[in-house]
Amino acid sequence: MCLIQGCLNKVLSKGFCSTHYNQLRRSSITTKCSILNCSSPAIIKGLCNNHYHEQRKNSITVLCSAVGCKNMAISKGLCAKHRQQMKIFGKIRERTNRDKNETKTDNNITTMLIYNKEGETIAEAFFDSEFEKQIILHKWCMSGKENNKYIVTFDSNHHIIYLHHLIIKLSGQEVPIGKIIDHKDRNFLNNLLSNLRFSTQYQNAQNQSKSSKECSSKSKGVSWVKNVEKWKAQINVNGDYIYLGLFDTEEEATKAYNDAALYYFGEFAAPNIVKPSPIIDEILQKIFSV
Repeated sequence: MCLIQGCLNKVLSKGFCSTHYNQLRRSSITTKCSILNCSSPAIIKGLCNNHYHEQRKNSITVLCSAVGCKNMAISKGLCAKHRQQMKIFGKIRERTNRDKNETKTDNNITTMLIYNKEGETIAEAFFDSEFEKQIILHKWCMSGKENNKYIVTFDSNHHIIYLHHLIIKLSGQEVPIGKIIDHKDRNFLNNLLSNLRFSTQYQNAQNQSKSSKECSSKSKGVSWVKNVEKWKAQINVNGDYIYLGLFDTEEEATKAYNDAALYYFGEFAAPNIVKPSPIIDEILQKIFSV
């Protein structure tokens, strides 16, 4: 009920009914703090400013009901952060966009979990554990499309930082003029120093797998020629297409492209994944053992 003696109306605000609250705002009445011997005017819930805050400090502290959260609950049993999540997403998220990436280290290799906007794990990047202390200072995410994805973060000026660039810098190396950093195995998640090398833009383009676009063949450099009903193999060298021949099977055309790619591009070749001939198998072992 209203704090005004004899008033049985329901409380509207600060311990007063609508009528007396409006009177109080117009300064027609003043009410003292309900604490004995306190002559200060009541400003909220029948208490002066000092006694109101003292009561809040001495009241029971209720923790947020979200699992693992130690913040004080402020609304509906949740802290400010988790209350905001409920309003926006309709659920409490295990991670937020500000949480750092989780890591684990084994045999001098650190694996770092990569998350999407919903906080779900979508990939695992790995690098040499000697660079872990500097790398975990940032929040990392995935950027790009199809065959052009990378693990990135942003500095205080919102400039993009690539994980493989940072690793090269931490290793004490500098990218030579006219060169870029290439992943040997074409896996952007594999950022081990041994998997990074310098290449020209052209060499990097050769070290690319076939895109996921729908084509007549699943192999790079191979296509079906309808009018002759055969598989054609060709390769692009310095912007010029070299004809490699027509074949009865897709596998034969694929092997022809693989042989040509290894001949023209060497360690930067990206052969199609098929059961290789002994010659190709031997060359691949030499390339990826470097």
